Amino acid sequence: MAGDAKDKVIRITEELKDGDKEQLNAFLASPVFESHDKKLVDLFKKRKQITVASAKSYKVTKGLNYQPVRAKLETQLTAEMLRTGSWKNAQFKKTNINAVGLAPQGGHLHPLLKVRTQFREILLSMGFNEMPTNRWVESSFWNFDTLF
Repeated sequence: MAGDAKDKVIRITEELKDGDKEQLNAFLASPVFESHDKKLVDLFKKRKQITVASAKSYKVTKGLNYQPVRAKLETQLTAEMLRTGSWKNAQFKKTNINAVGLAPQGGHLHPLLKVRTQFREILLSMGFNEMPTNRWVESSFWNFDTLF
């Protein structure tokens, strides 16, 4: 008789109830998680039976300057436009006259001027003096003989 008790199946309830399935169906009916129990939502997330996804939507309407075809705006008033009178119907691109422009870049010294300045500094550091003269070209006497 002891062996017969192990082999018997005993019914605990009259009908089977799947609570998880009912809860998942409730999530489908109302997908807003804030309306459900937070602990229950966290449990289903942990089991990976539900995932949280946010959906964004945008409403696009026609604005005041809507055009079905994109028109290129004019940037300059030309002499041709003045002659033909087409400037009256043309649409111009807006210009910001208060905008600060790019700062102009400075120029550079010529490489020979840089070399001349270096030679001058070297000679002055050696003790030579500059002679006050208005001549651009000096004779060989002043360039070579007097240096020694």
